Amino acid sequence: MRCVPYTALTDVKKKYLTMAVAAIFATATICSCGGKDKGSKERDDDDVEAYEDDEDAPDADVTDQTNAWLSQDLATFDLHGRVVEVSYDKDHHTQVNIVFSDKGKLRTLKRMNGQQVAETATVTRDEFRRIVAISFEDDAPWETRLSYDGDDGMVPTMYINTNTMGNYTMFEYTRDADGKLIKADFEEAIHGQTVETGKHTVTLSDYDEHGNWLVCTHNDGEYDFVTMRTITYSDGTVSEPEDPAMRDELMVMDFITDMYNQSRYEDYGFLREHCSPQMLQYLADSYEYDGEGLAVWLFRTSAQDGKPGYAGEKNKVTDLRRFSADGWWTYKFTDGGWEGEKRIRVLVKDGKCIIDDLEDVYDECAEASQQ
Repeated sequence: MRCVPYTALTDVKKKYLTMAVAAIFATATICSCGGKDKGSKERDDDDVEAYEDDEDAPDADVTDQTNAWLSQDLATFDLHGRVVEVSYDKDHHTQVNIVFSDKGKLRTLKRMNGQQVAETATVTRDEFRRIVAISFEDDAPWETRLSYDGDDGMVPTMYINTNTMGNYTMFEYTRDADGKLIKADFEEAIHGQTVETGKHTVTLSDYDEHGNWLVCTHNDGEYDFVTMRTITYSDGTVSEPEDPAMRDELMVMDFITDMYNQSRYEDYGFLREHCSPQMLQYLADSYEYDGEGLAVWLFRTSAQDGKPGYAGEKNKVTDLRRFSADGWWTYKFTDGGWEGEKRIRVLVKDGKCIIDDLEDVYDECAEASQQ
């Protein structure tokens, strides 16, 4: 078993957060549907008028053609067909929900923040009614900017997440003649100075009958970030990812959350059923009392008492994300008011989640006792 100091992970965590924000909007706004034609670039007069953010404003008179975008807004988010809603699940911890009118006009763009509170985005458009900026109040001064190729371009060609201090994360996408994404060039800068980065690839999969992708995997050279789309059409049909790996990930997410929130790690029967022999041996070797037992406290912080001023709120997972493709996850949690973070390896075997390893990342109580 390894104990990873919290300070040693600072740079990795900052990079992860940057990439997580970038990936959710990059895949939400720029990834190609793969194989669909770019479609007609013509707009009628009503479609070119300035957008007034009025949900009751008349929609553009557009038709649903097989190889054409139904609207500029659906083209921006790479959606074919009469889509009325799309939800993005970024590695199961960032949720973005977008609602359109029956004719494809953007109605609302919301996300759930870290406290599971819905935030509504502010959208800025150009004279062609194309979305050129997306921002959330909690992210200020950061905002997402989109660029298009010429006045008639309907699909964004570049995404940049930037702030007023010269920091930015930029993805520039290249498509083939059919509009399919073939590569993504990535650049990151701090205070205007470009940061050297590794290889970045984007893989799209699980297309529905309309040709819309449902799973997007972004690799930054070290980690994979997976975004899943659930798409609802005006006829009531819903397209969801069917990748078995995605189902396993959802199972693991539910397992870790339930394991900690319900204190199931304190139950020896639960541990014997859901721990590998290696993990059970580690828990037994770490038991500090007479006789035989399992060190169940390793799943939480080292705190014996609640944090001063603690109001008695229920212990819970506050953040959960995949750390690597080989089964490692990181979960942040509260423990009697103290904050903690663990890295846990959970494998799915025969439809059952098995804990295979556990690492310390951060223990607020332990740090406080050393001061």
